Amino acid sequence: LKVDANYYFGVPVESGEVQYSITTQDYYFDRYSDYRFSFGSGWYYDFDPDFGDNFILRGKADLNSQGKAEIVHNLDFNKYFRDEARDRSKIFVVRASVKNSTGQSVSSEKSFIVHRGEFYLGVNLEKNYFAKDEPNKLYIKSVDTQGKEKATGGMKGKITRVKWEYFKRQEVDGGYYYHSKRKLETIKEFEASTDGQGNFNMDLKLGSEGEYEVEI
Repeated sequence: LKVDANYYFGVPVESGEVQYSITTQDYYFDRYSDYRFSFGSGWYYDFDPDFGDNFILRGKADLNSQGKAEIVHNLDFNKYFRDEARDRSKIFVVRASVKNSTGQSVSSEKSFIVHRGEFYLGVNLEKNYFAKDEPNKLYIKSVDTQGKEKATGGMKGKITRVKWEYFKRQEVDGGYYYHSKRKLETIKEFEASTDGQGNFNMDLKLGSEGEYEVEI
């Protein structure tokens, strides 16, 4: 990221210093939506949305005689994020403050998106609630980071049944409390490729009642 510091009358801030911080928020992809797929745009309508705020680092750099400096860091997701947060796209926010030799300062802010991959996938069903052995249809949509439909191949998916196990456990206060544990049972695995309009569909029928998830 390039820093270019000048006074209002155009003269560069010579030999000053820039102090900066980098923070992130989760990016919810909203550049494509239709009657079947909304991707991340539904986040904007959540009653209590999670921004995923995270502090990354703080640093400083010296300005050269032309009032310029560069902020260079390797944005390693494995280093700065844990668990599921590693797989999410991020909005990086850089806040910089330039100070001259007399202690006068001015601040600015720059944000940019880091996409976690080259495309986004959406998955949906024709019917979200249906009976066992009732015919249904599964749909997949693939678009690029700008929201343009994109053919994508080599996808692997699976359908899992969600089960909950309940048990009682003694806690530190000596009392016994009920807890639940989520378990997943793979029911079906499949491969998929979307066409030139980023579309794929397949017939779906499940032989047992329960709660299920589709993962691509």
